Amino acid sequence: LYRRVLLSPGYAAGELELALGAWRRLHSARLTALGRTRMRRRTPVQMQSSWEQIRQVHAELWRAAGARPSRVAAALDRTERFVASRFEREWEQWNRERMAAEERLTREEARREHWERRQFRAEDRASQRLQRQLQRAAKREAQALRRLEFLIARWVPRKAQPAPGKRNRVGIAAPGRLAREAKRPDAGALVLCCCSRHGRDASRGPKLGLDSGGLHGSNASKRSLAEGAT
Repeated sequence: LYRRVLLSPGYAAGELELALGAWRRLHSARLTALGRTRMRRRTPVQMQSSWEQIRQVHAELWRAAGARPSRVAAALDRTERFVASRFEREWEQWNRERMAAEERLTREEARREHWERRQFRAEDRASQRLQRQLQRAAKREAQALRRLEFLIARWVPRKAQPAPGKRNRVGIAAPGRLAREAKRPDAGALVLCCCSRHGRDASRGPKLGLDSGGLHGSNASKRSLAEGAT
């Protein structure tokens, strides 16, 4: 905008060097004041600083060309008032863009924090779910071990106890069987037979019933023993 409203002094054809020198000074001032920036618009402070440098170079060129300093200052003041409204609009636009950028940044920060909170809650829920699964697995394992110990405890005594009704190693019947045999009619003969057999076993004599003349050798011997018992 300043290049459109500011005019440099005029030079004749023979004053080419002066014209080139003035152009270089103005170009250098603009490059220095309006240097390249990555921002879409310059800040108001930067724009004010740029205008002061450009105004100083224009005033020096016009004074070197013979213009009165008062007239140069008045012309530059008119130019500044002319661009003041545009300058204010640029300033307001800059403020709006700056506020919009800050709002976008705030929204992005809020979205990022919300996403982080969701991720944290999801990870926390996953951790709690895994903990519950591990607890249930440990509980099932403990129950299985207790069941196994219970079954082992029941199985070992049954394996060690002898079967009911069977004779032990010395050949004596179980008490229940002896009681049943005592009620039989020939209980006396059986008792005598058992006593005679065990008595001979104790004296290392010959066992009954091994020869034909023993207690078990013939039916006659069995009958005589039965009669003697009665």
